[in-house]
Amino acid sequence: MKCTKEACACAADERARHGPYYSVTWAEGGKTRSRLVSAAQLPVVRQQIEADREFRRDLAAYRVASQHWADGQLAEILQEAASDEAAKKGGSKRRWQGKSSPKSRRS
Repeated sequence: MKCTKEACACAADERARHGPYYSVTWAEGGKTRSRLVSAAQLPVVRQQIEADREFRRDLAAYRVASQHWADGQLAEILQEAASDEAAKKGGSKRRWQGKSSPKSRRS
């Protein structure tokens, strides 16, 4: 990578170019942010990135489970309301009927 200094050797000689460069980039407040990272910091930054990815996966799974739980609670309320409404209406009650008498056999 070339630097912006005119007198630097990297401008003329590719073998004298600076680097390697390590950077980490993220979105914050609708903007893209970047930070250069030294080679000594690189292992820690990689661990932090993996920890962040794992956290986001766990958070997504928690949100799905939470949504299922919330949907279940709402469904229970609807079922209770429907059964209360059916009880208010009364509906027709079935009367027990014993077995019908056997038909007479005609010979």
